Amino acid sequence: MSGQVLPFRLTVAASFLDGKSRNASETRSLLLPLYPDEQKLCSLASVDMNLQALKAVGILRVAEDGEDPRYGLTPHGYEKVKKNM
Repeated sequence: MSGQVLPFRLTVAASFLDGKSRNASETRSLLLPLYPDEQKLCSLASVDMNLQALKAVGILRVAEDGEDPRYGLTPHGYEKVKKNM
């Protein structure tokens, strides 16, 4: 990411461009430094909701299911995120 603050949901999706799978807590840890004045936006509940929304539209997939699911980018998601960066 190029130093500019992107829309939150795009930033959530872009955090997976490195190919790693993450749960909501790990994703939140990456987002907090980018949005230091947005504690409510970066709450665990908000991050989880955004991850689920991105999954619902095919940008993310569940890489590991369970009580604390881990998400990863789909090939479609990778292309969409790269296009919008």
